[in-house]
Amino acid sequence: MSFDAGDEMDPHSYDNVDIAIIKPHFGVAENGAAWITEDQLGHRVILFITQHLVAIVCATDQVANMNDAYDRIAGLDFGWVAFIAGPSKPPISNSPRF
Repeated sequence: MSFDAGDEMDPHSYDNVDIAIIKPHFGVAENGAAWITEDQLGHRVILFITQHLVAIVCATDQVANMNDAYDRIAGLDFGWVAFIAGPSKPPISNSPRF
């Protein structure tokens, strides 16, 4: 199934989506979060029901940390918004294991 974010669809029709590709307004380097607003989605359920979520963020569309992110969105007026981030994974360490 393929669809465009601008398509008006019943949220129940997304139940078999394997992969969703989104382009957030910007990303946060500190924690890998992405700032997304409802105008970028057909329905916000897609962020949570898909098996795999791919966020494409240009290097020029990144801020260093959450303080910079909140400065960037200060005073903006949106309906539904979210900072989304993937699962936390432990860093790869070269330290000896005991």
